[in-house]
Amino acid sequence: MDKWTSYQYDDSFHLVGITIVEGGFNAKQQVTRRSHEYEREHRGCAAIEVKGGPENCPVTMNAEIVEKLHMIRGK
Repeated sequence: MDKWTSYQYDDSFHLVGITIVEGGFNAKQQVTRRSHEYEREHRGCAAIEVKGGPENCPVTMNAEIVEKLHMIRGK
């Protein structure tokens, strides 16, 4: 069963929210949509998607990591 997690960060790259999608139809697409929605609603903030659960949460974030993950996402 696939599990994908969206981590939402504020403009200082502090973790402020987590959304987990487990199973279901195309969990990766659902979690990516949630990340996009968060970024649209909170200008200047960032969200990333990671396969797995909270155990895979990046401890530290910076602009370079977010930019790299957004390029992978195709943003």
